[in-house]
Amino acid sequence: FFGYPTTNGILKNGAEKVPLVLRVMENGAVSERTFARGLGLGTHSRVTYALPAKTFDRFECRVGLHATLGAEGSVAFRIYADGEAVFDSGVMTGADASRKISLPVWRVRELSFDVEARGTSAPGKNYAVIAEPVLFKAKSPPVPDIPNVK
Repeated sequence: FFGYPTTNGILKNGAEKVPLVLRVMENGAVSERTFARGLGLGTHSRVTYALPAKTFDRFECRVGLHATLGAEGSVAFRIYADGEAVFDSGVMTGADASRKISLPVWRVRELSFDVEARGTSAPGKNYAVIAEPVLFKAKSPPVPDIPNVK
C-alpha cells in the first residue's frame, strides 16, 4: 500500500524506499535537507504512540511534504494529545518549507499524527514526512502556572 508508514524513509510509488528530504527555511533561504530519522507516509494516515505519563516533558519534530516526491502535493498535518487537537498545520503544499513543531507532553499518554489530503493535489503526490521526532525526558516535573494569591 502506497501510504503505509515507513521508518527512516518513504516509499516511492509504494515500493522503493528513498531518503526523507524536506524543504527547510534556514538563514532566510529555503533549501533541501535530508533527514536520517523520521517517518514517511501517505495521506489518510494516522499513527499513534503510547507514552508513559510524567516521563517526557516535550516533543519536537519537523513536518512537511517530501521535497521532490511531494512537490505537487497538498496536505494538512494534525497532532492530537490524548485525543485533543494540539497542532493543525492548515494546508501545506509541496512549495512550502517544512514546519518545526514543539509541544509540551508532560501528562500526555497518547500522541497521534494525522495526515489528510487537501486542495487539488494530484493523486499519488502526497508524500508526507515527519522528520527528527524527539521526546525530551523530563529532568523534573514542570512548574504549573499558578496566579499570585493574596
